[in-house]
Amino acid sequence: MPSKGSGGTGAQSEEQFDKTPAHQHAKPPAPLESFRWWWLLCLIPAAIHAGAHAHEMNPDGAVYLDMAAEALRQGPSSLINPLWSPGFPALLAAGLAIFNPGPAAEFPLAHLITFAAFCLALAGFSYFLKNWIASPVTDKPPAPDRAQIPLAFAVFLWISIEFIGQLKVAPDMLVAGIALFAAGICCRIYSGVAGNRLLAAFGAILGLGYYAKAPMLPMGILLLGLICIWPPQGFNRRRLLLPAAVFLLVASPLIGLLSARVGRFSLGEAGRLNYIWHVNGLKPVGWTGDDGPGHGVPVHPPRKLMDVPQVLEFGTPVKGTYPLWYDPAYWYAGAQPRFSARDQVNALIMNVQVYWWSAQMQTILIGGALALLALAGLSAAARWPRRLDAVLLCWAGAAMVLFALVHAEYRYVAAFIVPAWAALYRHLGSDVSVQAKRAVHVCVALVVLIQLASGLPKLAAQALSAARGTRTPAYIETAHDLLAAGIKRGDPIATVGPAFTDYYARYLGSRIVAHVFAGQQAPVPAPEDWSRARQALARLGVRALICRGAPPATTPGDWKRVGPAGPDGYSVLMIPPLDAHAR
Repeated sequence: MPSKGSGGTGAQSEEQFDKTPAHQHAKPPAPLESFRWWWLLCLIPAAIHAGAHAHEMNPDGAVYLDMAAEALRQGPSSLINPLWSPGFPALLAAGLAIFNPGPAAEFPLAHLITFAAFCLALAGFSYFLKNWIASPVTDKPPAPDRAQIPLAFAVFLWISIEFIGQLKVAPDMLVAGIALFAAGICCRIYSGVAGNRLLAAFGAILGLGYYAKAPMLPMGILLLGLICIWPPQGFNRRRLLLPAAVFLLVASPLIGLLSARVGRFSLGEAGRLNYIWHVNGLKPVGWTGDDGPGHGVPVHPPRKLMDVPQVLEFGTPVKGTYPLWYDPAYWYAGAQPRFSARDQVNALIMNVQVYWWSAQMQTILIGGALALLALAGLSAAARWPRRLDAVLLCWAGAAMVLFALVHAEYRYVAAFIVPAWAALYRHLGSDVSVQAKRAVHVCVALVVLIQLASGLPKLAAQALSAARGTRTPAYIETAHDLLAAGIKRGDPIATVGPAFTDYYARYLGSRIVAHVFAGQQAPVPAPEDWSRARQALARLGVRALICRGAPPATTPGDWKRVGPAGPDGYSVLMIPPLDAHAR
């Protein structure tokens, strides 16, 4: 172990730090303290969840698939999108290129890649934990406390499955892996192992996080700032210039490409768009400037073809199955975020409720922390955490505040919660006997694992059913019915209302190029209005108007029910093409 003042020189080698007595190396770890055993225990439920949700999809995941497919057709430049970060769709593009799946296998492949991201997160967590249990609690050389392993893996498994999960195709698991690798490097820095190569790798990891998700840019800056505020003992703060420079070097190409795409300096439009949607209250698709002048003037809104019923066309110039969601920054160019104290307070209240619900999901972890506090006494809570603990706790707190100001979800903060729980348990248990601390850790871990295991049989049955193909997914059933109704693959289509979850369109290779809005405080269209709307859609080349559930009132024509029965079904109205004279 380096001496108290040697952490800042980088001269102490990792080999010196890792020297331990031979008898410690010879003693095999107990099963509950074996990383290999815990890897198996983590991979099995994650694989079951991935298999059970193989044909599930979410609006963001459909866009990432569109970006991946477009990158294979047009090149890597298609991965540059002001809202959607390029890292995750790049992985999807690699998967599409390797496996070349058919339409029915694209969603399962996306979940397979999400599972691969879970494996990366598990590797990042293992790296963090190995360095965490070796990091010193005091200024004395550390005695590695392997009793933390069961609790730590149980917490990781609970947070990664319940907060991030395998249901959504999204980059959050990739973000978790990057954040956990960064936290692991922090542990090495605070243990006195801070050579230049390690510091450069730290900056590179933080820079790669920006490619996975835009909020990782401010979170990387915050982590460097926290280390600067509470540096390791004897660490020269000027040495942080190296990871900061590498961070900037890695992130700069994406900043330049995004700025060129937007037409002005931009770190990404995710913050602006989420603010105007979740704080200012603008609808997420179909903004035409009708909300009033306070929100700005749209530069290129969807084209309004009719008012009653309202028909919006958006087939060009944006690509994608659903162009309005493929590049929202294009359609919302000109929208101006505006600060309103009332809107901001309402957003904060909603996001605090999300954190309150997430706290209820972590009741057993909170109970374990309170048990350690009761065993240690109030002195443990009153004492300021050691520097590494403070950095990890504040990093998680900063993430929660950052998202609470705009829009919070469990999966957004999950990557930062896992190291924070490790820091909190170590801080509260620093004055507790080893036996009592081990008892608390094991009890919490067992309860968490029992909760996770309780739902696995049902999910395993779902995964087996999906693997056997015993039940046709709803989106595939709908697509097959649409083909039987006369739609051809690749035909442009229109929908009644937004089409966030109309995944049959991707299966068909069709693009949703227009919306028809009726009802919702708008005048009820007469039959002749609907006839004019059909003609307008026919002039666009639209082959069908599709509505979830029953068709709107007063719509003439021969609507046909397609897809599964119940709320997942649709109604379709075929639109015959106009003859040459009518065009």
